[in-house]
Amino acid sequence: MERYIGTALFTVFSFMATVVGQQVKSPDLSQEHLLSSEQGKNYLIKVQLPITYQDSIDYPVLYYLDAWWLEDSVVGAFTLLQGSRKVRAAILVGISTTGNEYEFNKQRTRDYTPTPFEMEKLGFPMVIFSQPKFFEITRGNSGSSELFTSFLTNILFPFIDGTYNTDIKDRSILGHSLGGLFGIHNLSSAQPTFDNYISISPSLWWIKDDNYYESLYRNFSNEVSKKKLFLCYGSSEGLLITTWTDKLNEYLLTKGLPVDHFKFVKYPDEDHTSVLPESIYEGLEFLYGYSK
Repeated sequence: MERYIGTALFTVFSFMATVVGQQVKSPDLSQEHLLSSEQGKNYLIKVQLPITYQDSIDYPVLYYLDAWWLEDSVVGAFTLLQGSRKVRAAILVGISTTGNEYEFNKQRTRDYTPTPFEMEKLGFPMVIFSQPKFFEITRGNSGSSELFTSFLTNILFPFIDGTYNTDIKDRSILGHSLGGLFGIHNLSSAQPTFDNYISISPSLWWIKDDNYYESLYRNFSNEVSKKKLFLCYGSSEGLLITTWTDKLNEYLLTKGLPVDHFKFVKYPDEDHTSVLPESIYEGLEFLYGYSK
């Protein structure tokens, strides 16, 4: 018995030594860059390279929004999945902002919304509790997703592709709430920016429009693109999230999309925040998991 335990411990320590050796020989796996948009908006870009990063391999890239507070969740989940050999290696690129929580809410409201906020359509004002002061969403501080998309395609993508070894045909995005709205709206646009999408509790109530479903399906079902969509929310979320996400899910289900390209999950008893850990983990596994 002792011999088997000793053998197991030796195997574990050997694996750890191998991993440590790879880390020592690799470039810095966690890197940060400060980039600016054409309008002078600053973004803190957080890059996480896989432990096995090699110059001879082109890696898929996951761009995840709201890295200001989701960095640990996304990087942690992917590290666990890769350590369990459940997913292929990928480069993680978090898009964040500089400053405090107020600046964070200001950036995401401005960049992720496709149209200016219409209080008349929603029926009541929208105020986000943040520090050091509340952030109120208005027509003037929202509706600039086209400019943000321009930053992605004209500045961020070229920078990442020129700095790291990337597969330019395998770009994915992960977004939550307004970030999920941005992803779904991007997928329904005339020229989608990404190949795969993780949309967690998307704020589809922002547009309240069924017309974009057809263009979304047309882009999504393109056999050449082979896109994947992971869509979800928590069962304890408000009607603003559940009603419009259900509409999208029901529409896509009528189209008979293949299960390896579309997955919808309703997480029992989870709310708009608690849904994040499990959905991030499962979304990453859906996009990057090995085919069974």
